[in-house]
Order: sequence, then C-alpha cells, then structure tokens
Amino acid sequence: MKLYLYLLLLALSHCHTKELPKDTLSIALDSEVKNLDPRKATDANSMRIVDLIFSGLVKIGPKLHILPDSAQKWEQKDQDYIFHLKPLKFSNGRKVTKEDISFSFQEFMKKGSPFFSAFKNIKSVKVSKKKENFIVKITMKQFSATFLSSDLPVIKILPKKEIQKSENKFLKHPIGTGSFKFIHKNSRELLLERVIHQSERPQYLSFKFIRDSFTRTQKMLIGQIDIAPSVIPLDKIYQFRKDRFKVLTQPSLSTTYLLLNLKNDLLKQKKLRKALSLAINNKEIIKYKLKNYGIPALSLIQPKNIFFNNRLKPIPYNIGKSQQMIKELKLQNKKLTLTTTNNQDTITKAKVLASQISQSGLKINIESYEWGTFYKDLNQGHYEIALMKWVGVTDPDIYRIAFHSQNQAPKGRNRSFYKNPKVDQLLEKGLTLKNNKMRKKVYDQIQKYIFEDIAIIPLWHDMEISITKKSIKNYFVPMNGSFKPIGEATK
Repeated sequence: MKLYLYLLLLALSHCHTKELPKDTLSIALDSEVKNLDPRKATDANSMRIVDLIFSGLVKIGPKLHILPDSAQKWEQKDQDYIFHLKPLKFSNGRKVTKEDISFSFQEFMKKGSPFFSAFKNIKSVKVSKKKENFIVKITMKQFSATFLSSDLPVIKILPKKEIQKSENKFLKHPIGTGSFKFIHKNSRELLLERVIHQSERPQYLSFKFIRDSFTRTQKMLIGQIDIAPSVIPLDKIYQFRKDRFKVLTQPSLSTTYLLLNLKNDLLKQKKLRKALSLAINNKEIIKYKLKNYGIPALSLIQPKNIFFNNRLKPIPYNIGKSQQMIKELKLQNKKLTLTTTNNQDTITKAKVLASQISQSGLKINIESYEWGTFYKDLNQGHYEIALMKWVGVTDPDIYRIAFHSQNQAPKGRNRSFYKNPKVDQLLEKGLTLKNNKMRKKVYDQIQKYIFEDIAIIPLWHDMEISITKKSIKNYFVPMNGSFKPIGEATK
C-alpha cells in the first residue's frame, strides 16, 4: 500500500507543480493554518505566518534579540517609549495612516482580546506624523520587563478602513504591511507572494498542509517539498541522505507537556496528578520515540535559560508507587481521556503515554481531532488531559500567560484553569522588576509552586529539526521556530 502511494505521488508530481507560480518555495506543514487575523491567532503556525504578512513596531530575531520592524529606532524615557516609524503601505497599495496605527493598538488592548492582559499596563498611545514618518509614543503605567521582548512584537499594524468595511473579507483575505502578501488559501495550501521582488530569492512561498506523516515524508523524498520545518517524524529522518538533503538541528524553545483540566472532578485531586506523574517514563520516550532528539523537562522554561529554577528535582518514574496511590484513591479502572490533534506523530506519542499511565490502574482513552476542533475544545474546557506543545518560550512571563487566574480560557491561555492567589501575586511582581537577579528569585518561586502543584506535567524540551533540499541556501533553523528564515532562503 505504501509503495502504491509513493508511486502515485511520483506520478502526480509534475502536473501538481505546474499549478503553482514558476518561482515558488514549497514548505510542508503538518496541519492547516486556521486563523490569519493577528488579533485572534494564538497557535504557533498561525502566528508564524502572521509574522510574514504583517509587521509590528519591533520583532524578535532568530537569536532572540529585539530588532526594528516598522520602527526604525526607538528610545525610552522614564515610563515613555518613543518609536520612529518609516513610511508604510498595506499589501493592497494603500498608505498607512495615523488612524490605522491607533486602531491597531486599540484592537489588541481591548477586553476580549486574547492578548488583553499583556497590554493592560499601557496608560496611553499617541500617534503623530512628521513629514512621511510616524512617531508613536507609548506611556506605561509602570515598568514591564517583557514589554519590548514579548508583548509589543505581538501588536501588528492593521488596516482600519478595510476591517471596518468588511471584517469577514479581512478574515478571508488578510491585508498587512509585512514582507509577504496573502494570495490564496484552501484546505491544502497557503500561497504568499513577496512584496518587494528580489531576483535571488523565490517570489512565492507555498505552505502545503499535509496531515499524514507518511505522505509528508514521501513528498519531501521525491522532491515536491523544498523545506520541512520540524514536521518529519523522527524515525524517518534517517531516510534523508546527505547527498540530496540537509538535516539541520537546533535546540528549540518548545516544551511538550500534558495539560490537565483542574476543573475536572478527578484531576482536581493533587494526589491523582502525582500518580500520573509517577507513571510516566519520559526518558524512555525520549530515547525510543524521539531518537534522543530531546531532553527531559521540569518547567516550561529550558534549563539553559537564565530564569530556569535549577533546584527543581524530577519526579522519578515509579509505577509501583503510582499503582498504590490509585488504589488508595479507589480509582482502579476509572477512565480518563487523553486528547490530541490528529497529527499521526502526536497520536503515536499519545499512545505511548496512555500505555504507560494505564499501568497505574487507570484506563486512558485517546481521542484525536483536527486542529480547529481540538483548539476550540481546549479553550472551552471540554477535555480532561491534552498532549500539548508550548512554542517559543523565551521569557519567564510565560507563566503569567499560562497560569494567572485572570488569564483563564476562553479569554486567556490559562487552559488548565489553575488558580493560586500567591502565584498571581508573584506573577504580577515579576513583571515589574528591572533587575534580572531579583526577577529570577521571583520566578524560581513561581516555578516551584507550579511544579509542586503539578498544574501541568512537563515531558520534554524538543529539538527543531528542519530538512531541506541540498539546493536550498541561506536557510537556518531558528531557536524560536519562526518562518522568517524561510523568507530569506534561496533556491
């Protein structure tokens, strides 16, 4: 059957390629990008595509440093940030106005926005114009340690007139000021065109949504795909010979973990959560399923991050103790559901985890859904346990986003529904500290609380592993998983 599929892909490759513009770079993704509205895009791939179509004032570079985006320069005076912006145009040719910039901040700052909590510290935003350039003055209520590095890059410049005229049209055909403009999207492909054409670089980026891992691998092997950014199963990487392909690796900023619904009558019991942790042998999974492309996780923050609490000690695998605790709780043969996306590689990992946990005496069912349904259920709390990955963790303020009680889903991204007043106070304090040594002390406490409460079960920190054709030049694997390096690649 697999041989038949391989031959079929090979036979169809030529006619499929002819449907695309001549100068096209093909990139494989493992799921469809659902939301290209910067105000609502919160999953990793949507945010990465948004970064290509839209621009903000500043952006985070591949080495995690703050870089200019629309702003050519900026300065800070007390609680004021002053940004000097270059002249801008939207992809439909219309010039950006002061009203567009003011509207953009209003949209991200308004209640109901998933990013509202990140910007509630902004006191005012004033936009003025000097000749063709804009000056944006942002006044803060108090200092925020994450404002430039984590929060401000999220705000993208939006076309006020077009959105107010037809929000539905904007959702289907987003208009931004980024390096690429939107051409079309269907269930199989998203096509972007470079705004300023450069002869040495491909003018089109074609993101292919290929859910099946075998098909994805075969399309890469027969040459239909140019770049596969961390979407080839680890047990298939050996197939990509060095004479035809490049296998590029980089420690990522991603953490795979089990999200636990703390509103669930069973999972609200800390003893049960401890039993689950004891039943998981993540070192075995890393060795055999990840082919050693990963390291055990104790926190959402990687061990190399200066804010990592290195006093955390792993909960050792102990299936006997886990079984004993399940008996004491009288939960033998009780059922819990582990939810995941319908990505085959993710389902495989979920099956291993379910098998390990089932040895404790619990029964674990696996349910998998396409990304949109999975994501909706998470935000509405319609799950028990979910296999998750948090991408691009750079600053410890991730803990405020993920665990502050005011950020509970569906409005925020606290999807475990964790609530701890002491942690809330520490999270708010950590955001206002300028000194990194003082910040570290606060975030060490926060990580300790979350770890001991078993609010989630960290599993492993992933590796970014991209495979490209040998002919692809100037591409590198970014630590944060950004798609920006794809736009810089040459064929």
